[in-house]
Amino acid sequence: MADLDLSHALVAADKPDEAADVALGVVTSGRLVPSHHWRVSEIVSGIAQRDGHGAATVREAFHDTYQA
Repeated sequence: MADLDLSHALVAADKPDEAADVALGVVTSGRLVPSHHWRVSEIVSGIAQRDGHGAATVREAFHDTYQA
């Protein structure tokens, strides 16, 4: 949860690369609970507005880990 907050703050601070790195760590950690999936989506949307590649990386990892 704290890392999702950090990633969200990094998006707001216009640091999409760092936000994507933190979000990717959360997604691949295996500790993300379903009730926080919407937060990842919100973060990915924020990253996408600034860095399409970073957003795609996080989105693909999320899909591979939680949607498969």
